[in-house]
Amino acid sequence: MLGTSLLLCGCSRFLSGVHESSAIRVRMRGLAGPGAIYCGDNLLPNLIPKNNACAIGAMTEHAPFYIVWNIPTGSSTITRGIAMNRTGEMFMLSETHEPSGGHFTTTLCPAQSLVPDSTITTTSVLTCKP
Repeated sequence: MLGTSLLLCGCSRFLSGVHESSAIRVRMRGLAGPGAIYCGDNLLPNLIPKNNACAIGAMTEHAPFYIVWNIPTGSSTITRGIAMNRTGEMFMLSETHEPSGGHFTTTLCPAQSLVPDSTITTTSVLTCKP
């Protein structure tokens, strides 16, 4: 059932090209573990709902996954991702890209649940439910 629902939402277990080289994506793949489902990113805005559905579906089925959003914030960009491993640990990762530099954070989510992030208005981003 999981394979069918993930196929329908356009999720992929494979990553290629430029996506692979990002530090946050490398860290997320490591946290999610081998065979984790890559639910995509917002480089193609029309796929965001499908990507989010992939992450929610994988979480519901207790399947390891990761997903990425690039969020413009004026003079900088934040790359945010969520990864879940086989044991159900979920992590939120954030990488800030600014002209003066940037920083990277990893936070263990307090609960295994995803909700829309109402603080971000430019992209349909999910966040860990507190």
